[in-house]
Amino acid sequence: MLSQVHLKSILSYNPKTGVFTWLVGKRMGTIAGSLHWRGHRHIKIDQKKYHASRLAFLYMMGKFPEKEVDHKNRVRDDDTWDNLRDVSHSTNERNKGLRPSNTSGCTGVSWFKPIKRWHVRIKVEGRSISLKYFKNKTDAIRVRQEAEKKYGGLM
Repeated sequence: MLSQVHLKSILSYNPKTGVFTWLVGKRMGTIAGSLHWRGHRHIKIDQKKYHASRLAFLYMMGKFPEKEVDHKNRVRDDDTWDNLRDVSHSTNERNKGLRPSNTSGCTGVSWFKPIKRWHVRIKVEGRSISLKYFKNKTDAIRVRQEAEKKYGGLM
């Protein structure tokens, strides 16, 4: 298991820029890691790949995050310390942007063609909760926003 002491002996982390740089070897002084195709930065240490965001927690807190690392601003390679937080999977999921197929402009609100109504739902701790159907899209969006507040929505 990677320790904070070992991490700090081989990498430097700047919490304001979110950049890790190598302190040792032929890569000394260069930015560590590479961008994964999904947008996260990966850094390989002792033949194991780590997300830079998880390494930031180890570097700053002395331990890996207990849950998932969420990038508050939704930019996957912005590993500045103020942008990172340790959250549950459901909270991390709620902080995602709109899906490309979204037609309502609001997460959790979709058109249900068979009854010609807007359907509102929210996912809480892995369970999908249906919150009614509405004729008016504005009403549906309002109910969804209220549910986000009630269930600890977007933060």
